[in-house]
Amino acid sequence: MRIFLAVLLIPVFPVLAGSQALADLKFERISAGLSNLAAGRILQDRQGFLWFCTEEGLNRYDGYTFKVFKKVSGDSTSLNTDIISNLYETRDGKIWACTYRGFSVFDPLREQFTHFELLDHQAGTCVYEDLSGQLWLGTTTHFYQHDRTTGKTQKINVPGLLHATAIAGGKNGLLWISTFNGFFRYDPRTGQSRHYLIPTSPHLPAPTQIVTINAQDDKGRLWLGTWNAGLHLFDPDRESFQSYFDTGKEGFSLNGNITLGVAIAADGKVWVATGAGGLAILNPETGFISIHKHSPDDEFSIPGYYTSDVYHDRQGITWVSTTRGIAKLTTQALFFETCKLKSPWNNVVNSEFWALHVDHDAEIWAGNFSGIYRIDRHNGQMENLTERITGSTRRGCYPILEDEKGTIWVFSDGIFFRVKNVRTGIRTPPSRKKSALHFTVEKLPLTPFSPRAWEIIPIGKNEFWIAGTDGGIYRFDKITGITTRFMPDSVRHRIKPTSVNCLEALPDGSFLAGIRDAGLVRFDPADGSFRKIEMNLPNQYTPAVLTAIFTDSKGRIWIGTSMDGLIRTDSGLGSFRQYTDKDGLPSSCLYQILEDNNGQLWIRSRGGLILFNPENETFINFGTGEGLRNPNLLGEMCRDRTGRFYMGDLGYLQIFNPANAITTTHEFPVYITVMKEGVNPLTPTDWNKDLRFLYHQNYISFEFVALNYAETGSTTYAYYLEGLNRQWQAVGEKRFITFAGLQPGNYRFRVRAAGKDGIWRDCEQAISFKISGPFWRAWWFLAACAFALGGLIFYFYKLKINRLRAEIAIRNSIAQDLHDDVGSTLSGVNVFSTLALQKLKAQPEAAAALLAQISQKTTAMSDAMSDIVWSINPKNDSVQDLIVRMKEYAAEMLESRDIRYKFSIDKKLLAQKLPLGLRKDLYLIFKEAINNLSKYSECQTAKIAIVLTQKQLVMVVADDGKGFDETTVRAGNGLANLRARAAKLGGQMEIISKIGVGTTMRCTLPIP
Repeated sequence: MRIFLAVLLIPVFPVLAGSQALADLKFERISAGLSNLAAGRILQDRQGFLWFCTEEGLNRYDGYTFKVFKKVSGDSTSLNTDIISNLYETRDGKIWACTYRGFSVFDPLREQFTHFELLDHQAGTCVYEDLSGQLWLGTTTHFYQHDRTTGKTQKINVPGLLHATAIAGGKNGLLWISTFNGFFRYDPRTGQSRHYLIPTSPHLPAPTQIVTINAQDDKGRLWLGTWNAGLHLFDPDRESFQSYFDTGKEGFSLNGNITLGVAIAADGKVWVATGAGGLAILNPETGFISIHKHSPDDEFSIPGYYTSDVYHDRQGITWVSTTRGIAKLTTQALFFETCKLKSPWNNVVNSEFWALHVDHDAEIWAGNFSGIYRIDRHNGQMENLTERITGSTRRGCYPILEDEKGTIWVFSDGIFFRVKNVRTGIRTPPSRKKSALHFTVEKLPLTPFSPRAWEIIPIGKNEFWIAGTDGGIYRFDKITGITTRFMPDSVRHRIKPTSVNCLEALPDGSFLAGIRDAGLVRFDPADGSFRKIEMNLPNQYTPAVLTAIFTDSKGRIWIGTSMDGLIRTDSGLGSFRQYTDKDGLPSSCLYQILEDNNGQLWIRSRGGLILFNPENETFINFGTGEGLRNPNLLGEMCRDRTGRFYMGDLGYLQIFNPANAITTTHEFPVYITVMKEGVNPLTPTDWNKDLRFLYHQNYISFEFVALNYAETGSTTYAYYLEGLNRQWQAVGEKRFITFAGLQPGNYRFRVRAAGKDGIWRDCEQAISFKISGPFWRAWWFLAACAFALGGLIFYFYKLKINRLRAEIAIRNSIAQDLHDDVGSTLSGVNVFSTLALQKLKAQPEAAAALLAQISQKTTAMSDAMSDIVWSINPKNDSVQDLIVRMKEYAAEMLESRDIRYKFSIDKKLLAQKLPLGLRKDLYLIFKEAINNLSKYSECQTAKIAIVLTQKQLVMVVADDGKGFDETTVRAGNGLANLRARAAKLGGQMEIISKIGVGTTMRCTLPIP
């Protein structure tokens, strides 16, 4: 269980009749966002949310905002009407709203209403759940029992009961029912009932008492509030009444006899909402009643003239509903006693105190720019002592001290005024009469002269050490009046002699000084040396401007700065620890540091009064919510011998006892109020399920709140998204967080909160959810893709292998052809050469013919070998190379015979990749066609065209020669070879020829 510092509602001073502690209640008005200012009944549910009834819907409050629930036309899950008269929460967390149409039951998980209507459509007025779980329902006409197990509702006959307004449980399972006709005791076991009436009284306008509300205290007694018959305490054991009316007797009278709401505080006091009479607080032990009403001139009074209800929540905060909104009173409101100062001179009252001291006789001495004053803390009256002490009517006063003999020392404009005071007369605190003050004054000038001193500290019995505004440090001997000045040398000490803002003595006799433009300086009176101390702070302006130096009871040295926060060190000055806003320090500009009797530090700052616990290093800031009037304008602070603290303010003096700021166990819950996927909100019912989102549903946002009503403006938050973060992430007072582009995975969002003490509470809420990855990241899809990819790789590998095998087969075939052709040709050449040699002498002509045949064979063999070598060479695999060779062959064959020709190539063909076999056979077909054209056509011109059409290659060779008769030539080997080669490639060869016209050969081949 975590512990934090909370300020309790404890009076600072003894007061008459217990009334003074409640005389200056301050309420914080909270109405912004309320659906209607006319607020009624108040309820705090088991989660900690506050509910307020209005004439325009039901309002749920979380300390920051109101969430309004109203009737929505056509929505059966909304309220059945906007006018709610009463609220009740059952043990299952359902909230029953009583309306004139029956009851609307709110389910907090679904945030929806279901309607419970009785057969005769009566208006619901009250609900109560007994220990067995049975529900008892009151309406404007009857009384019912509802069994939630069976769902059955039965009417209970209670003779005389009319218009039940409230139901309370009593001893032995008894029920107490208040009505418009007195109140009833009902025994569910026997069905017996008894009717009670409020006793008649001369203070009441009529004998009939109409009871509207009751509440039961810890002694089993009933407090009965009525419409016009006052407040009554009923003891069931004695069956006796004690009544409180509007008698007109100040301090012991209600302000009117309407008592609409009754709440019993932890201290036993009874708080009563009295309609137009405001708020009444009754002390049952003394009978004293304090009245608190709305005041148009006081912004801290109750917001409306008419109070409807009063409620104490589980954190000890009092809530009041009125016809002009709601307000809260926290326990901190009575921590400070505020004393308004009174003086004939407004400029004196409304000026800041530069000096403040409480002497041994609890007299308050104060000084400002115009003089010296004594203040009566009971009535705020200021007595001007300026002329009596200084001899001048106007003289600024700075530090005021008191020595061990009770002598007051006042420093003003370079002069010590030693005031030896003697009091006569007897003080009687109840009458607040002030004793006479007689004193003698001795004037001791400070020579060398320092006009002002920011701080004076006593050392021993005879010395004062003074922090001078001229940059010097002075030692003043109280006995002799001798002054010694120590001034830093800008050359020798490298310290410019500017204002010494603060001074503190060290155990070894040296001093720490805060010097403007130099920072922390150590001064040793033994040799008059000044040495600058480098603190080397990570978050520091250069140099740090020091405003206060203080040594606590454990020897720790605390340094306040104007912009660098709080610094801790020790007399050795070996290390420094800095506290900033990151450590929870509410303000970085600190003016003064004091210690209370518990070892805690009280720091006067620009933003208020700060309480710091050095042991757990936690901060608490006191501002207007805790009773400070002007947190940004606090004057000098001091403490008296008993431990009370005094602070100056513009026109006021504020007093508090740090002992009242005791530690207490205080937890508050934190809740996630909204979870959205994109812009789609999810209900709390969804949060409890197995939350799963698709991969594209990765924009998740949360809103959260801590129900810490006492410290709403000081609550800080942190979140931890498991699966994304590695540690808690602090977000300050921000109450929402958004995560965009979350990666697939399992997540758990956690949120926690800390109070103004900076301690994280154990209460936290968490929601788990999962974002699924896309199907293409699923294991089965990746496995299928891997399998398919492997199959494709294997397919293309096999395809490539097959292609390589085909190319190798083609090359092997070419090699075999080369072997066969060359071998047969060489054999023929060998035979012909042998014969030619034999006939060379005897038959020279025959030898010449043989040599001619040898020449033809070798030439043919050379051409064939050239074609084969070219086709095998991988460098000639491109179509471009094929076209070049075809053009070279055409030019060689046709130009030698003076045949004009035109060679056209489809450009798309150049980008096409052709297999080796196709290239080889296409070239051979082309070569044989050109060869036939040149030998037999006797043409003048020829046309050659190669084009691509739908995965087909078409080659056309045409001439204008003599032509031939197809029927005659069809059986020739040349044409047969052409058709055979085309058929081998899966294509076809078409030859058209007419005698005297020419021949056209069209070869169509498929491209794989």
